[in-house]
Amino acid sequence: MSNTEENPDGSIVNPDIGYQRDDSVGDAADDANDMRFSEEQQLINEQVRLDRERHEREGSQTPASASDDTSAAAGE
Repeated sequence: MSNTEENPDGSIVNPDIGYQRDDSVGDAADDANDMRFSEEQQLINEQVRLDRERHEREGSQTPASASDDTSAAAGE
């Protein structure tokens, strides 16, 4: 059986036509989720910042020291 029924006059009744989404202020669980997502975003931002700083330090090596690292890795 479907969610719609026929009226005696032949028109179809849609029970969801008057449905209104609940956009009210959230409950404690919604607040906890917001806090958790905020903390996660802060951790992600910190990780990105530290990763960028690490790449900048590695990128600031002099060409001679970078080539020394390559030759040492190759066993020369």
